[in-house]
Amino acid sequence: MDCFVIKNATLYQNKSFLLTDLEIKKGRITNIQSNLESQNFYDAKNLTLIPACIDLNIQQNQFSQAEFKKLEEKAMRGGVGTLSLKIQPSMIDFLNFYNTQSPLSFLPSVLPYENHQIQEISKLFHNGLKSLSLSSCMPNQALECIYHYAQMFSLPSFASYTLSKNEIAYPSEMSYKMGLSSYSSIIQEVELMRFIQFAQYFKAPTLLQGINEEKIVQKVFECPFTQSEVSIHHLLLNEEKIQNYNTWAKLNPPLCNLNAQEKLLSSIAKIDMLTSLHQEFSLASKEQTFEDASSGIDCLEFYFPMLYTHLVKTNLLSLEELIYKTSFAQSKLMQLNEGEIRIGRDAHFFLVDLEESFPISHPLYGEQTLFGKIKAFYSKKIGLQRIDECKTF
Repeated sequence: MDCFVIKNATLYQNKSFLLTDLEIKKGRITNIQSNLESQNFYDAKNLTLIPACIDLNIQQNQFSQAEFKKLEEKAMRGGVGTLSLKIQPSMIDFLNFYNTQSPLSFLPSVLPYENHQIQEISKLFHNGLKSLSLSSCMPNQALECIYHYAQMFSLPSFASYTLSKNEIAYPSEMSYKMGLSSYSSIIQEVELMRFIQFAQYFKAPTLLQGINEEKIVQKVFECPFTQSEVSIHHLLLNEEKIQNYNTWAKLNPPLCNLNAQEKLLSSIAKIDMLTSLHQEFSLASKEQTFEDASSGIDCLEFYFPMLYTHLVKTNLLSLEELIYKTSFAQSKLMQLNEGEIRIGRDAHFFLVDLEESFPISHPLYGEQTLFGKIKAFYSKKIGLQRIDECKTF
């Protein structure tokens, strides 16, 4: 399709809404103005056009076409068009192949250190590597070498604190009373500070992922080469959800206590990026003792509506700020030609009715009503795809 026009769409720019048309040619936005004409068009009356979300912290355990199809459907329903997956080096060829047939974009974030050896980062880079996944268990000598490569190839690094198998709860009075082993808050801070120091020394962009404490957000905010990422769940929930050993609330990192949650929420302006922290798991893996149950949450299918309902409708963020934290900041870090609705950008967006509500039933969030039902998704690879319904759990 050479030319496609979205008519009567509402754009949110410069803190105001604009009713206009949008022209797309060969997968890129070529014109934004009223009264555009084309034989191929979609009437987006009463719908708001939002850049597709970019989620840089998706945990995928099974790499098959069937599983990826499920992930795709959930992502489009939740408004996510680009996903970064943490993979082993051997999986990069599969991901590159799958990208050729997927309406979405999958960005390979490769573990560069395995079995006490640094992988062939140069070869991986030329094979499509988009970022480096770093963990706190890596020794300083390895991190120094890896950061040299990151600097050489202008690769962003994704860094996170690695919990041991025994560290399953936030250090608090509740976890102590429940007899759950917790991690050391001091050690977590020290380990994450290592990444901040490496980023500062090498002037290498580094995203600290899975942050669940305000003091870490503040440390990241003070360094010009680091950015922070926090999941929607750590802003909306706290450790009260793990009472009665509710395994659906077992996340990595663990949910913090109410006081820490409120501090984290109060620092939302300093948080650079948000994530769904989506992770696939089997039902049986959650039906275990708390210690043995898998960590993770399946919520990608209503990601944008959850953000919009709980952050924008409550005036914690403006819609423009939400777009920045879910799309524009990620696009800038990953050097992608998307993340905003502007002439010359790739056409990667969704159309949403911000006033329409729908119910969800979720094992962690319970029964609730969300606003912002997504009606259609546009990908530069396949064009417009209508979203007929938003599934419930």
